Amino acid sequence: MADTGAPAIAPGSRERSGVGPGLVFALSVIGAGDYVSNVAIGVTHGVALLWTLLVASICRYVWVNACARYVLVTGETPFAGFARISRGLVWLLLIALVIHRHVHGLYHVLFMGTSFHLLVPLPTRFSATIWSLAFVGLGFWLMFWAGYKTIERFFKYLMALMGGSLILVVLSAPPSPAALLKGLFIPSIPESQGVYSTVLLLTALLGTEACSLSNVTYAYFMWQKGWRDLSYAARQRWDLLAGIAAMCTMGCLLQVAAASGVGEAAPSSIEDLVRVFSNRLGLWGKIAFAFGIWSAVITSYVGGVTGYALAITDLCRSFVPGLKREAAHHSRDELTHDPLFRQLVVFFAFSPLYILYVPVRPVWLVLLASSAIVVVVPVVSLALLRMTSDRRVMGEHRNHWLTNAILLFVAVLSCYFIYRNGLDLWRKFA
Repeated sequence: MADTGAPAIAPGSRERSGVGPGLVFALSVIGAGDYVSNVAIGVTHGVALLWTLLVASICRYVWVNACARYVLVTGETPFAGFARISRGLVWLLLIALVIHRHVHGLYHVLFMGTSFHLLVPLPTRFSATIWSLAFVGLGFWLMFWAGYKTIERFFKYLMALMGGSLILVVLSAPPSPAALLKGLFIPSIPESQGVYSTVLLLTALLGTEACSLSNVTYAYFMWQKGWRDLSYAARQRWDLLAGIAAMCTMGCLLQVAAASGVGEAAPSSIEDLVRVFSNRLGLWGKIAFAFGIWSAVITSYVGGVTGYALAITDLCRSFVPGLKREAAHHSRDELTHDPLFRQLVVFFAFSPLYILYVPVRPVWLVLLASSAIVVVVPVVSLALLRMTSDRRVMGEHRNHWLTNAILLFVAVLSCYFIYRNGLDLWRKFA
């Protein structure tokens, strides 16, 4: 196993807080992509595709847990494991991470302002833009000065408020128990309806729920929490299970809440998303959903920028010529104090602001961004499978056959969706 240079952690010195990195991770990835994908599915197909959330959550748990186990066993980052397989893979991931984070930042900036404008409109036509700039400033303060513990507390309260608002929406018009059970446990793929094909929606769901590059950030949140060796393995598994269960529950609530609007036009803007609920529930439905999506987007913005900046900083300090540091001068304990981390936070926080002045359809942007990331999933999943199955590196903690089967399933499934989406685009535009 690799020597990380990290100080040993005595059992008696373990972090006792009940809040774990799974919560921060969950709220970092529950964002506009989840809201758009699940609401679009609910409006077009009702609860018939709830089963996909269960499948996606199982795949995500296995993927992230394998990655976390590699870190706890070896003391290395996931990127060090990928580098064992191919340095080219590290460069592919670096490029994909930078592009993915920037594109996500584009619609996070849009959604933060527009959703809060629906709650508290200012007496100016620039109301949404003003709110966007205000929340970018708040997010930057949390990331640049407040630190991980403040972010953890901030996320804990927003998770409760976000979940509560969605539960109220669902309870106002509960679905048929029979339809709910059928949607959860009987797989089916309905015909495409409206402007979004079923395959596009499923690919976007796969990209946001199971195969997001954000999955690698859990290892860095885990490290910031102080979980750095196998003595934390059992706690890490339960923590991750709780975080992914929260994500799955949130996705189910979104689909169920949107299912009451089946037959309405598929949403193409933030106002359309809110309309799905305000048409049926009136003002309080509008408030509940607008607040929910604002909570999801600001936590995803803060957590996403923090997690990606940590991952990219570590990757650059470990592998990129000109930025690389020797092990003696590169400690993951100090990543948040690294000048490169702070520069990345500034870049990812403020570079998307131009989107406020460009005409764009945000729902299309979300769906396409969520779908496009699936292109790198087969490569990354197969690389993860290989490095966590290596007996020389993992020893008795190498993958079980079921873990390998699920990782292979994710790779094959993403290849299928890439093919189907490519075929659909060819037919549409050729």
